[in-house]
This record gives sequence, C-alpha cells and structure tokens, in this order.
Amino acid sequence: MLDGVEAAHLLGVNHRDLKPENVLYDERSKTLVVADFGAAEFTEEELYTVVETKPGERIANFQYAAPEQKVRGGAVDHRADIFALGLILNEMYTGQVPSGTNPRVISAASPDHAFLDPLVELMMRQIPADRPGTVGDVKRQIAASASEFVSFQRLNALKTAVVPATSADVPPPVQVVDLDYNSQGRDHPSQGPHLQFVLEPKRSREWILIFNSLSRRRNITSLQNRGPETVRFSNGMATIDARQHEVESAVRYFKDWVNYTNQALPGELEAAARKRDEDERERIRRAAEAEETRLNVLRLARKALG
Repeated sequence: MLDGVEAAHLLGVNHRDLKPENVLYDERSKTLVVADFGAAEFTEEELYTVVETKPGERIANFQYAAPEQKVRGGAVDHRADIFALGLILNEMYTGQVPSGTNPRVISAASPDHAFLDPLVELMMRQIPADRPGTVGDVKRQIAASASEFVSFQRLNALKTAVVPATSADVPPPVQVVDLDYNSQGRDHPSQGPHLQFVLEPKRSREWILIFNSLSRRRNITSLQNRGPETVRFSNGMATIDARQHEVESAVRYFKDWVNYTNQALPGELEAAARKRDEDERERIRRAAEAEETRLNVLRLARKALG
C-alpha cells in the first residue's frame, strides 16, 4: 500500500481520498492495488462543496481525511495521504479508526507490533509539517523501528532467561550376566585366547569412556599390563585377552572395573550436567552483551543520522 501511494507521489499525484475501500486485493496474484484516484482531479473547493452538499455523507467521506481537508481554504498536499495511511495502519491492527482522545493503539491489540504506535502518532499529527515528510520516510521508520524493537525484545528475553539446574539421568548399573572363553581365538584369528563378558543393560558412551580411563583415575590392578583401556566393547559384549592361567584373575579384575565405573558414573554425569548449565548461562550472557552493544550502536547511529 505504501509503495503504491509513494509511486503516485513521485509522479506528483496526491490521492486525497485514501480509505480501505480504495485499496483492492487480487487473491490470485496476492497483489494490493491503490485505486480510485478520482479525487486527485478536483480542486479543494470542489471536493469540499461536493461533500458539504450531501447530508449524511460528509462524516463517512471525511473519516480518513486529514484536519486540513476539513476546513475551507486548507492547504492540502501529499501529507494528507500520510495522515490517512496512519489511520488505516492503526485500523489494520485494532479494527478501529482512531478518533477522539485515547484511541485504541496497536500495542493493545498486538504487543509484538508496539513499535508502530509512535509512527502512527507522528503520521496523525494535526499539523502537516509535524508528520513524516514522505512515504519513503514512513517505510524507513517502519524498518528501523522494527529492527530496534526486535533487538530490544531479544535482549529482554536474554536478560530474563533462566537456565534451570538440570539433574543427570543416571542409568541403572551395568552388570556382568554371563561370560565365554575362547582359548583358540577362533572368532578372531588375529587374536589370542580371550574372555568375553555379556553385559546388561546397554552401556552408555559415558560409561565406556569412564571405564577406559580408570587406569588414569585410580590405582587399578592390571592383568599383566592389560588394564581397562585394553577392553574392547561391541554388541553388548566386552572382550579382554587372557591366557588360560589368567582367566580367574581377569574375571575378578573385570568385575572390579565394572563396579568402579558404576560408582563413578553418577558423579561424572552430574558434573557434565553442571558444565552444560554453566556453558548455557555463559552463552546467554555473551549473547545479551552482544545484543545490548548492537542496540546501543543502532540508537547512536540513528540519532546521528537525524
């Protein structure tokens, strides 16, 4: 709608009778068309006389008219269209044409578009010189105000964001439920004799990481320099190389390693949860700081721009 009126103004044509009935919409092409420029051909005196001499129509025809259009001899230019556009913009959100004192404002109908209220107030100023100078000015202010308002909303959301403390979801402890011994390495010719343990329930990635790092965490007994880090996990099985005379020790050591891991897992998961919470709070703090800087720079730049 603004584009259409601006195009007319650039050609030196002022509509002077803008109202919703004169804005047509083509559903197929999704196009708005500003129509009925007939009033642009009349002199102000002719317009005033036509309206004045038709009782009952003056209020309807003048509902979107600027103050200068309602008095004889008023100087009417393109800013009368800007006044009408301000009324229409407000009506689009509130369903009401502003009139009288304390009219319903856009922020009351759509808080997300509250940034439009100051612009509408400018467009509806009684004195034409106090309104935006051109439709282009209106378009630029909408874009600038929207950007600043969105930035302010984002900043406010970041500053009020609460990161609830999360508790770790600790799975049930892993248990050794069965085992098998392969003395020939028949399943894996490249391997020597080995023990295979069947574990339940399914191990988490965190559980395996803790298990494999046990040797670095505490004084863990190893099987001839074969510690937890040498255990291979696959498909619910854990495999460790062990010769026949090492089987008893390997079973005992492996059960100890499993128990150590089960004990360490809750603390590790809680620490990881705390770290995630701290990281999220720091991310929010940095994002808020960046958004606040952006908002301040925008305001200073627009102030300098005038």
